[in-house]
Amino acid sequence: MDPIDNYMNYAGDECKSKFTPGQIERMHQQWQDFRLPSTDRPLQKLAWKPGNGCPNDYTVEWACGTAAYCKLYDKSDPPSDQFLNSKDCLAAHEKPKANVPVTTTVPSTSGRKTNSNKARPTSKRNTIASRSKKIEKVLTTSPTMSVS
Repeated sequence: MDPIDNYMNYAGDECKSKFTPGQIERMHQQWQDFRLPSTDRPLQKLAWKPGNGCPNDYTVEWACGTAAYCKLYDKSDPPSDQFLNSKDCLAAHEKPKANVPVTTTVPSTSGRKTNSNKARPTSKRNTIASRSKKIEKVLTTSPTMSVS
């Protein structure tokens, strides 16, 4: 009788959790015979993904690939067997890039003399507004075309 938790069984998906040793051996044999050969390129480091606000019980790296995720490997019940500990997980990722604010030189709009070379962070709203003004200026100064 076939075990009900075998992936190759006709049971529902909720019951399937493993392959038999013979099935595993057969898969490995097929991989050796039919998969593409590996390339000589070195392994790439995994990119960090922005991920704030992932729930504590949600440890899928594609959704929460952060340093916080890597620290889960030091807990008593790590997320998976992909890494041995947080050090291995962190080593497999690229070094995080610094959060550098976007800056721009803003001229003084008041009558006072100010240091206009001082860079100030711009907000997303200001950037969008300035782009909208530039587009509007181009549209109003461009010659109009008549459609006949």
